[in-house]
Amino acid sequence: DNRTPDVLPAIAAILESLPQAVVIITGFKPASDIIKAVRAKGGAMQFFTLSNNSSDAFIKALGNEPRNVGVTQVIPSPTARGTRFGRDYAAAVAKSNGKLANSYAAAQGYLSAMIVSDGLRRAGRDLTRDSFIKSMDNRLAVISNRNPPLNRYPNQSQFPTNPRSIGVNCLT
Repeated sequence: DNRTPDVLPAIAAILESLPQAVVIITGFKPASDIIKAVRAKGGAMQFFTLSNNSSDAFIKALGNEPRNVGVTQVIPSPTARGTRFGRDYAAAVAKSNGKLANSYAAAQGYLSAMIVSDGLRRAGRDLTRDSFIKSMDNRLAVISNRNPPLNRYPNQSQFPTNPRSIGVNCLT
C-alpha cells in the first residue's frame, strides 16, 4: 500500500512466494525498506523500480544493498555526451554553478521544461489550446524518432500506454 509506510505485508508476501524478480512501484523510502528487509532475510531476487527512485536519496537509502536492483529510465542518461540531450544537459549543469544536479530526476525536469517551452514557442504568438496541443504533438514526433512516432492517439489527450523502449539501469 503506497499510502502507508507499513512495508511488512509486502516483505512477507515476497519472502513467501520467492519470485525471481519483484517490481516495486512506490516512493524511495518504502522501496529501499522492502529491499533491505528482504535481503536481510536472505532474499536474492532481482528488484525493479521506477525512475522516480533514481535519486541519490534512494541509492543512499539502499546502503550496502544495491545489488540486483534495476531502475527504469525513459530518458537518455544525463551523463552520456553522445546524444544532443546529454550535451545540452551537461552544458546546463555546468552553467548552473551547482544549482542543477547531474541526476536522472533533474534531467527529467530539464527535459520536460525544454519540451514544454519549445511547444509554447512553436505554438506561436496567438497561443490557443489547439495550437499548443498541435505543436506538442509535432514536437513529440520529432524527439521520439520512432516509426510510428510516439504521439497521442487521434482525438485523445493521453499518450500511448505501450512505449517501445524503456532503459533499465542496474545499480550493481
